[in-house]
Amino acid sequence: MDQVMKLKICEGCGRIWCRPEGTSGAYCAPCELKLASFPTPESRVRRGRRPSHRGGGQLIQVFAVADETGGAQ
Repeated sequence: MDQVMKLKICEGCGRIWCRPEGTSGAYCAPCELKLASFPTPESRVRRGRRPSHRGGGQLIQVFAVADETGGAQ
């Protein structure tokens, strides 16, 4: 039985590698191992305060008014 392989470029290191057609994956085997040791966003511990989301702010326009001598006040 023949298996069709596709040439892929690893998104981690740029190495060219083969992947069986019909499967997914963007990283070569060494990069997959490295990435497996990274924490997932769900398991990551966040430290410090959450950033505040400032919404509903008002736009304030500032105008300079010239006096009779031509200078701004």
